[in-house]
Amino acid sequence: MGSKATGLLTKTALEAARDQFISVVGNVLDPTQVVYSIDAVNSSLTISGREMATDGEVGKFVGSYSLPFTKVDINQLLPYPIYVDVLYPAQLRVIKTFLKNTYDLVFEEGELAYPNTPTVPIDENDYLDLIPDESTGHIELVITDQSGRFMVGGIVRLLIGAPEGRRRLNDTFTQSSTPSLEDLKSSVNSTSSRTIYSATPYEIGREFVRRHFGTDIDTNHVTANVVPINHLEGKVLLGTLAGGSMKWSGAAEVIYRTGDPAVLVPDVLSINLQYPTTFDNLKKYIESTYGLVIDYDEVTIGEYDGEVATFGTALYYPLTGFGFLDLYVQPNSLKWKGRRRFRLQFIESAKNEQVVRIVNTAPNGSAGVLYEHQTETLGAEGALTYSVVRGTPPVPLDSVSGAYSGTPSAGNYVWTVAAKDAFGYYGLRTEMVVIS
Repeated sequence: MGSKATGLLTKTALEAARDQFISVVGNVLDPTQVVYSIDAVNSSLTISGREMATDGEVGKFVGSYSLPFTKVDINQLLPYPIYVDVLYPAQLRVIKTFLKNTYDLVFEEGELAYPNTPTVPIDENDYLDLIPDESTGHIELVITDQSGRFMVGGIVRLLIGAPEGRRRLNDTFTQSSTPSLEDLKSSVNSTSSRTIYSATPYEIGREFVRRHFGTDIDTNHVTANVVPINHLEGKVLLGTLAGGSMKWSGAAEVIYRTGDPAVLVPDVLSINLQYPTTFDNLKKYIESTYGLVIDYDEVTIGEYDGEVATFGTALYYPLTGFGFLDLYVQPNSLKWKGRRRFRLQFIESAKNEQVVRIVNTAPNGSAGVLYEHQTETLGAEGALTYSVVRGTPPVPLDSVSGAYSGTPSAGNYVWTVAAKDAFGYYGLRTEMVVIS
């Protein structure tokens, strides 16, 4: 929060409820004749007539009138952390004074509590000494039921400035531009001879700081975590280690633009692995051959909405012409722009494309009626063996003849069949059949 607060944030509960009442009735009652009071717990404003006006005359009004009001969610009004530049730890009253003087932001007595004791208000003279979160640099307080303005449990986030003798992370690592990873792929400031695209998620944050700011982080006191923002940007979060730091305080955030595979990677990555394979083998091969790390859960196989590549995932997706397979980047990627692709070409399968092909399609069928289908191939040498490498067909497949035969049940069936000849060449086909 870097600007002045407005509206409800600048008023006490009594002031806010009174102003709301006046705006509704359209009449300002003589303050010498009435008294406003508030029941914060029950969300009620009461207007009472004075027995004697402040000028000594007999009051014009008798009795009282109460009306309810609705509290609001403070997180809707304060969705971002509030920067507090005070010596920390600090008394609550000192922090409140800073907020009032700097932002016109008002917090009333009894309105704030610690998250672990949400029903016990913090005393004005208590010292706030919570350790800031190591990834964000924030401390959090919660709204109590004594607040007349805000709903119970709302969160107030404070980004604490540096205590005396400590350096502020956001002073040292201040962002003046939004760099692209393409601009950081090599640097004399890096201790690594590889590009940033070969870094693991753990290494990206530190490597980014080295290359963008020209200095390393103090790993004895500072952490660097990376999180995705969207399919085009990521963010490095700098914070102090758990338990705090005697050298650093606060936190810093640096936004960067992720890289485009179309710019940084060859149009086609040649892969000298036998297909089908596993994502683990493919991941290791790409890293050792091209110096690129494609992380788990970062890509899908074959299509954007396809299967996510995780540890142990088997790759059986049918290759397109000449052994091509596409991996599509997901929005959670820390390094690559989402919705882009890596195109791979499996060399042996590129040859195989002209050797073994499954040329016919399995038909739909009817439940309870004999279903028969013969797999037909071209280009095979010697005897063929058939296998289902993914999914389940409606009836069994004979591994020697390639024939399907049996009585199916109703349903939608998707599976991938492989036909392999005597020389180890094979063809793959994904079948989609409806049994009605």
